[in-house]
Amino acid sequence: MTISEINNYFMIAFLVIFSFLGILLSFFLIVLVRKINQITSQIDNATQKMDSFKESLFAINKTFDIFRTFFGTSKKNNESKK
Repeated sequence: MTISEINNYFMIAFLVIFSFLGILLSFFLIVLVRKINQITSQIDNATQKMDSFKESLFAINKTFDIFRTFFGTSKKNNESKK
C-alpha cells in the first residue's frame, strides 16, 4: 500500500462518515421544524379559542346589561346603594 492508496481510503471513509452525519442532521432538522410548526399551530388555535371566549363573555355581559335596564336596575344604582 502506498501513501496515495491510504489517502484515497481515508477520503472515502470521511466521505461516508460525513454523508451519514449530513443525513442524520437533515432528518433532525426536519423533525425539529415539524415540531415547531405543530407548536405554533397549537398556539394559534389556543389564541383563537381565547378570542372566541372573550367575545362570548362580552356578549353575556351585554345581555346582563340589557336585563338590568329592562328591570330598572343599573350598575350606577347598585354602586350607590353600597
